[in-house]
Amino acid sequence: MNYPEHDKSASFIPLDVYTKSKINSTAKVAGAAAILSIAGTIISLLAYITKPSVRTGLTKEGFDDATIQVAAKSSVLLVIFSVLISAVLFYTLYSFSKLVRKGLATDDCRTLNRGLFHLASYFKIIGILLLCALGFLFLSSLMLGLGAAT
Repeated sequence: MNYPEHDKSASFIPLDVYTKSKINSTAKVAGAAAILSIAGTIISLLAYITKPSVRTGLTKEGFDDATIQVAAKSSVLLVIFSVLISAVLFYTLYSFSKLVRKGLATDDCRTLNRGLFHLASYFKIIGILLLCALGFLFLSSLMLGLGAAT
């Protein structure tokens, strides 16, 4: 497709109405998913903060106080890490949603590109997390296999 009257304009988006509507509906779903994910993270954080400290389970297993404290600290670090990752994912997905909808509404190519850049960042983060999880799974199974061999 060639749009000669708009070739020099950086803000014209050469998409048909059907494609724009599909991208817009995808952005709306992404915005709703981002809001639901951050709401779930906030609920999880509140549940973690308000849960009672139960130390009887670890003491019944024969662990000393130092081990119980290490377990509690590692739990806090995992929650903080989870909240940070969730916040970054929320920011990238919600930014994609807002910028793409704004870019399509105003027919601004730069805003649309910025929104798509945020979506690309979202998938890069998901990919990195997936590779880390697969690496951890591989190392765990390797250690399990080596432990079973001895």
